[in-house]
Amino acid sequence: MKKPVRTLFLTHAADLGGAERSLLEIMERVDRSRVAPSLCSLSQGPLLDAARGAGVPVHALPAPESVTGLKRGALGLSPDAALKSLRLAA
Repeated sequence: MKKPVRTLFLTHAADLGGAERSLLEIMERVDRSRVAPSLCSLSQGPLLDAARGAGVPVHALPAPESVTGLKRGALGLSPDAALKSLRLAA
């Protein structure tokens, strides 16, 4: 059996608005035998607690000085794939 794809979900916001609720629902509903979700946020907030409650590993990074700083921080987590929801140019 193949290992689950380590998928990192990146977000700038950790509130529980519509976009964040959708992101949480995706992470909750993915087939964990195929996808191993984790969440990386640039801020603290209720989304992180909700994700932890759903069994999703959470990583909070301080807001980077640049996108390069974010890439370095996120790549240290070694995901196989990443989905971003950021208000930063990449």
